[in-house]
Amino acid sequence: MFQAIENKDNYDRVFLDIQLLELDGVQVGKQIREQLGNERIRNDFFFPIGKSIQRLYLDEIFYFACNGKRIDIYSDMGVTTFYGTMREVAEQVNGKGVWIIHKSYIVNSSYVSIYQYDTVQMTDGTILPISPKYRKLMKACLTELYRKR
Repeated sequence: MFQAIENKDNYDRVFLDIQLLELDGVQVGKQIREQLGNERIRNDFFFPIGKSIQRLYLDEIFYFACNGKRIDIYSDMGVTTFYGTMREVAEQVNGKGVWIIHKSYIVNSSYVSIYQYDTVQMTDGTILPISPKYRKLMKACLTELYRKR
């Protein structure tokens, strides 16, 4: 199992038995975390597409953009669209490192490269507006972020 993960095979979950042939499950888990840096915080975002439920990791999502009832998710994988509301998105990602900057935009703070009074620039170069309603909140979020560092 350790070699498969080391070879960049991706797994959502790994179940390890306490008794394995060479190493026990606790030792393998420790190696995965320490040597491979594979201790990803699995904050998931779930959304409906057709009759199925899809999932993306929040750390892969740059931002959400709303256009009526259509929500576009900008991520490592391009743009994914589903139908819902920004309120539903906000409820699901609350407290997970994302900022509401406008009624039509929710951004992942990890992908904000430049903050200005009325805009943010994302790491991909996209510039998004900050509405007056959220400017004070954005300033407070940034202050809190810099205090943690």
